Amino acid sequence: MIKKIYKSPYFKAMLVFIIGGFMLMLLNNLIRTADAGDLIKKINSALMPLYIGIVIAFLLCPIYNRIVGKTFKLINRKAYSASSGTEAASEVKKALKKGNRILIVSRVIGTIICLAILVLFVTLIAYLVIPELFNSIVNVMYKIPAGMTNLREWSHAHLSKYPPLIKQIDTITNTGTTDIIAWIQANILNVRDAGNLATQISNGLFHAMKTIINIVVGMLIAIYLLNFKDRIFAISRKIVAATCSEKRASGLFQFAYIINTTFIGYIVGRIIDGIIIGVITFIVMSVFGIPLPILCSVIVGITNIIPFFGPFIGAIPAALLITLESPIHAVYFLIFDLIIQQIDGNIIGPKVVGTAIGMSSFWVLIAVIVGGGLFGFLGMALGVPVFAVIYRYVNMAVTKKLENKEKALFSDDYYYLEAYKLDAGKVMEKKSDK
Repeated sequence: MIKKIYKSPYFKAMLVFIIGGFMLMLLNNLIRTADAGDLIKKINSALMPLYIGIVIAFLLCPIYNRIVGKTFKLINRKAYSASSGTEAASEVKKALKKGNRILIVSRVIGTIICLAILVLFVTLIAYLVIPELFNSIVNVMYKIPAGMTNLREWSHAHLSKYPPLIKQIDTITNTGTTDIIAWIQANILNVRDAGNLATQISNGLFHAMKTIINIVVGMLIAIYLLNFKDRIFAISRKIVAATCSEKRASGLFQFAYIINTTFIGYIVGRIIDGIIIGVITFIVMSVFGIPLPILCSVIVGITNIIPFFGPFIGAIPAALLITLESPIHAVYFLIFDLIIQQIDGNIIGPKVVGTAIGMSSFWVLIAVIVGGGLFGFLGMALGVPVFAVIYRYVNMAVTKKLENKEKALFSDDYYYLEAYKLDAGKVMEKKSDK
């Protein structure tokens, strides 16, 4: 009996979850210790250009692959269809027939286009978004006292029927102004001592130059990774083939494929979805004259990467900031944001993100909660694809066991509705999910 339980895939899955959770908590506690935290910060600072390059290459990889593939086919087709009959055309045809040269040309074209897209995106962010974002934050900081006063006056004028709510608003506006300003100065503007302004400006310029250098080096690393990733993958496959058995090598290749498809499909999809929602939010706010369009659209776009909780995480602080300018516009913003999120959840999201995760919404919710609880915002954003990989492997293990036992593979075959006094076979239509 004990041996049967030990060999059960459910027991193995439970064991993996327990060990994995313990290791994550141990790693989290290790990172939060002072010495380990400082060491990790230094390592991350040194490797930041590499991180930036990997992220850029990761995001541009689908575009690069599509451009290289299309360009290669186009040049190859024209090389074989060209027939001018001249000696020069014949020489061109002979040169273009060599697939390696065509591939090199295609990669150069793909690199140029991806680099142009990247430079255009960085330029737009640097010259349009960041200055406006910084100005919005500074304006909000200086308008907080007047905004709190306006909110208090507005509540007394429009919420006179709700004295407890007015009292709560008065308490928040009277005691929260100083705390909010201190928090913005310490965490956003990094202003702690107005008398030491020269030092802060020099530090800011140093960090800005360091950031620019990291981005430039990261772009160079990304270009290298895009053009030589096939060679890197080939070397990796050669090492795996030399050091592992055929079965183990097949398993590692399958694992790499699952990681690649899951993370690219989800992360790239969520980022594109967040950009689309941020742009739509900015357009709507600009058209209807809602204050702080750049700041609020950036907040909404970034937080929209997180499933389920992202829209609320972004909408609430954005609405509070708008409330400082105009409470009625904050209400309009919440209404528009609700409409936009409905459009995103039913139309834009499924089209952009697709079915890369392959999990039900319940498991996505669990992944967001666990990831956010352990690693904060980054855990909420990346917890879903990590959990999706684990979910997929557990599903593959269970399916393999069922196939060996020649039992039904689909979850619907194991539905029972006796609690409702119903026959599942007569009520439910069987689906093809495992």
